[in-house]
Amino acid sequence: MFDLFDVMKEKGIKVPASVEVNSNDNSKTGTSAKNTDNKKEKTKKVEPEKYTLPLTVYYAGSEHYISKEEYPDNEYLLKNNLLTHFQTNFGYRVLTEKRVSLEYDKEANEIIVHLKNPSKGSSFLGLHRQHFNDGTIRFVRSDLYGKIVGPVDGFHDLKSNLEPFPGAHLKYKIPGELLNTILESFCLAFPNEELAQIYFDRDSMNYILHFPDQTTTCKHISRETGSFFLESQNVVLFSEIHSHGRYSAIFSEEDDDNELDFLVYGVIGQLDSKTPNYRFRIGFNGLFHEIPIEDIFDLEEEVLS
Repeated sequence: MFDLFDVMKEKGIKVPASVEVNSNDNSKTGTSAKNTDNKKEKTKKVEPEKYTLPLTVYYAGSEHYISKEEYPDNEYLLKNNLLTHFQTNFGYRVLTEKRVSLEYDKEANEIIVHLKNPSKGSSFLGLHRQHFNDGTIRFVRSDLYGKIVGPVDGFHDLKSNLEPFPGAHLKYKIPGELLNTILESFCLAFPNEELAQIYFDRDSMNYILHFPDQTTTCKHISRETGSFFLESQNVVLFSEIHSHGRYSAIFSEEDDDNELDFLVYGVIGQLDSKTPNYRFRIGFNGLFHEIPIEDIFDLEEEVLS
């Protein structure tokens, strides 16, 4: 059986000093193991973190509010209580003790759930916050495709030059051919509206186009279920794009009410004309920031014409 650190040495990769020290100490006298045992005996039991109710939890681009009324006999929840809450109420089976790290802001009484990336096993991908000297707190969704920086309330009034700016900062953009396929499907659905979803596959590093089960009219889209994951927890939802039939590509009040998850959203309208129009934005928790189509799609040629 190969030792990872031996392989690292052979490839000229620096091994952490603590590994070298522990290895040498054990081989010389064996006293290290005894000292470790003594330390274990002296270690005090760590009290679990208590999360005071009511509580706001951010996970998978969504905000979840846990009220005191849901747990009338509790003043607080423990980590296992939180995980059970999400597994039971939302079907998040991936949220297990070994797979989750919780970032707790006691002052705001908010939790951000970080999910350990199952394909890499070393880094946490998901939602995190960044504090800036201009007083803003910017939420960032990071993944293997790059990162999406969420909208900031009043950002344009701040005249801030602190990066990263709200928007899409992608290493891998969506192929333009997927946008062509979406447009073709929207035209076939005309005059009704239609919803398309774009997922990112962390294993293949490709974007996947998906049309969920939906009931549509010329002014409304209804779907019974939705999922942040497709097929596995390594295929994550990146964007939702819908059509407006013969109407202009303007986000409606209903769109604003529904588009609360941390995603890239798009709308394409006037499909009965020679030049359909479009708008794209990043949305999170009721705030929106419009972005150019070139920030998310790799357009080698003009698509919407």
